[in-house]
Amino acid sequence: ATIANSGTATGFGGGRNMIIAGCMRVAQRGTSIADLGGAGSERGPCDLWTLQRNAGTEGSRWTLSQETASGPEGVGYWLKMLCTTTEASIAAGEKMSIETRLEAQNLQHLQWGSANAKATTLSFKIIVHADGASSLSFPVIVCVSLYSDDGVRHYNHEVSVTTADVWQNVSFTIPGDTSGTINNDTGMGMRVCFQLYVGSGERVTADTWAGGAVYGTPNCDDISDATNNYMGIAEVQWEVGSAATAFEQEHLTVTLLKCYRHYYKFIAGGTAALLGVANAEGADRMSFNIQHPVAMRSDQPTITVNNPGSFRLSVGGGNYVGSALNDAQSSAHFSGIRLATATSPSRADGGVWTVTNLTGTIEI
Repeated sequence: ATIANSGTATGFGGGRNMIIAGCMRVAQRGTSIADLGGAGSERGPCDLWTLQRNAGTEGSRWTLSQETASGPEGVGYWLKMLCTTTEASIAAGEKMSIETRLEAQNLQHLQWGSANAKATTLSFKIIVHADGASSLSFPVIVCVSLYSDDGVRHYNHEVSVTTADVWQNVSFTIPGDTSGTINNDTGMGMRVCFQLYVGSGERVTADTWAGGAVYGTPNCDDISDATNNYMGIAEVQWEVGSAATAFEQEHLTVTLLKCYRHYYKFIAGGTAALLGVANAEGADRMSFNIQHPVAMRSDQPTITVNNPGSFRLSVGGGNYVGSALNDAQSSAHFSGIRLATATSPSRADGGVWTVTNLTGTIEI
């Protein structure tokens, strides 16, 4: 059967939203990750959302979680940033934000850096909770930033969250940056950032494009002033044009494949599943390949093997259990894994590989 291209399709995204995982539905790393904020850049549970600090001295800590209850009406998933350790005193260069990063080559249609630079609109749903010990008073001001790594340019906007514990719809239009630069490559073309707090040295005039890696505005509030404060966001959409449209309800399969370009977690379907061909290399080693679901952004993605003792090679009537990652080679399309084995296979031969425990996973 042939379906004519009408330009729209119910339930399947057409790419209007430039943010890949604004639905917060994909969470390959798990649904909750605690004690974040101690490193420069730490992945949250929702794919392609990162907790980012600036100076390296920030003391606040956060639990990020994918939530399915108490969200906006009609919305199944949202991302929660819960403060578990307060920031005692915010230094001038400190900040903490939750951000998503967009691949530069996918933003060429914006034509930024030219007289034809296109205006865009950012829309989302947001909620702020202030615990009893918090000094926050509503309306609370949250700074939302766009930052271009290529052009080292920022645009910061103040969002007024008027009422505690109530989801609020927000949208604002960003003028096209006629002085900006977005390279045509696989690097970071744009960051969309929600600031949890910013120091005095990070505060600049709102609603204008300017040079520098500066992310705050004069009135930005501190969400970290008490434990159990939290901010939540849902249905984050960035689109071309000067008006916000309804959030693009993309099919989960489409969103997953987009996320796999940046991060793919291999999880076996069961402990009895034959996962593919493997080789016994002798000298206490086994090797096997994984084909990525899509071409990954990096030509040499990093590989992490979790619980290597869960991987098993069956060859020549014997079973050999992995003990540690020995070596890995990767490309955009394949990853080759070589594991050390607890005992040496009796001969170099071909076999199959399985897992004995589903905690045996591979992160690419």
